[in-house]
Amino acid sequence: SKSNIGSFGGAFNGTIIDSVSYATVYGVNNVGGLIGIKGQSMGPCRVYDSEFHGTVEATGTYAGGIIGSGYYGKGTAPNTPCVTIQDCLVTGAVQGRDYVGGILGGEPGCEQNWVNGIGRIQNNLFAGTIQASGSNVGGTIGYLTSLNRFNIVSNNFFAEGSGATKGIGRIKNIDISSERFGRTDKPADEDADKLAKAATAVELGDGTTLAALNSGVNSSGNWIQGFAHPERGSGKYLRSLIIAGYENKRYTTDDVVDFDGMSATAIYSDNSTEAVTGVVYTG
Repeated sequence: SKSNIGSFGGAFNGTIIDSVSYATVYGVNNVGGLIGIKGQSMGPCRVYDSEFHGTVEATGTYAGGIIGSGYYGKGTAPNTPCVTIQDCLVTGAVQGRDYVGGILGGEPGCEQNWVNGIGRIQNNLFAGTIQASGSNVGGTIGYLTSLNRFNIVSNNFFAEGSGATKGIGRIKNIDISSERFGRTDKPADEDADKLAKAATAVELGDGTTLAALNSGVNSSGNWIQGFAHPERGSGKYLRSLIIAGYENKRYTTDDVVDFDGMSATAIYSDNSTEAVTGVVYTG
């Protein structure tokens, strides 16, 4: 009879990396394979390079293979940053009444994502099964309250025959009008497959989906071909890039940025580091 349930976190803020769960996760609302719900409005909630192979059983709403729900403040935080899920694999079963997604159940609270809180759902694969009685059901995401240029959803795949017919079950509002936040694509129509696409058994098994996952924007490139579908590999890959040397510099509009003294360091999945030379800064 409890809500906000996940293998590793119920109401969670922070980052989960390289984690795997085979649990059976029970709950009412906001139930996820790894995280139940984003806990605090402005804090990050991110999952990278992780897997769920168990079962999510929600008797209510917002159930997801990785995260059940983004932050929901009942209108108190309409600009809460959306959750980030990248390079994750779900092969388990996800069950809920409504707002059910193979990767993310949904984002009920974000009415307009801002540049200081970009959310990314990228390069994920759902190869499990979905059961839901409602209409907000997606192979990747069940429901989005809004989708603007700072909601970055791209290059996700879900197995054909999984129980979902669309990558994103429903998008309430798509911002295509505002100069600052508006999108230039048509994510609910002809561009929908660029956000989340159904993959046939042949495509999952012959390397087609594998190549797409490894070549996606921001992909870790650490997918390998399994027997029936791509799986997460164990190789070393670039996890992040840290830029230093600008902390005491402050700029205003039209200033020329001084890159002297700035340095870049690559952080790899095994926590090793490497200085990066020849970095070009743009924008």
